[in-house]
Amino acid sequence: MSAFLSAWLPVFPLQAAAGGLPREPAVVSERNGPLDFVVAANRSAQAAGIQEAMAVPQALGRCPRLVLLERDRAAEEQLAARLLEEAGRISPRVQSVSADLALLDFTGLDRLHGSAAAAARRLEKAFAGGGWSLRTGIEPEFFLLKKVDGQWRPFDDADRLDKPSYDLKSLPRQMAFLLDLRAALEAAGMKVQQTDHEDAHGQYE
Repeated sequence: MSAFLSAWLPVFPLQAAAGGLPREPAVVSERNGPLDFVVAANRSAQAAGIQEAMAVPQALGRCPRLVLLERDRAAEEQLAARLLEEAGRISPRVQSVSADLALLDFTGLDRLHGSAAAAARRLEKAFAGGGWSLRTGIEPEFFLLKKVDGQWRPFDDADRLDKPSYDLKSLPRQMAFLLDLRAALEAAGMKVQQTDHEDAHGQYE
């Protein structure tokens, strides 16, 4: 069974500029024309009503004690490289989705690292030691099959499209099983973000 691990650095421009994720209301700004605009804001700033693309004077009007940081693209490049470096310690198969997001192929690596959850905790700890906040998620993929005349076939007989991941009716047909699976995973302490049909017949993630 294929297994993937995602590693994400939230509020990436702010973490890069501040060397971590500040607790006090803080934003990163960048000049566009005559004004500076908010590029990223942490939760404390968002709670004060500050949003991305807001002009800095307006942001200060909503939160006078706001910490302002200029965008540091060199620091962003360094942090993005650090993300790939640490991810490479877990898996030799790493894809950079964006500067703040890496996807690790964890297939077959459980004997080396233990579970994907254990590897995720190790990756989070590596960043926490430097003051950064990293979030991880697991993307396990599986096939839902049945045995017919000694051969394995997709459980869903109607799963026949050339691109089954675009079949909007496939998930409702298997909804009962998928809801039971979700309930079992959440009972085990896992938070399920979403369930999708993958590209192969009978394949889900």
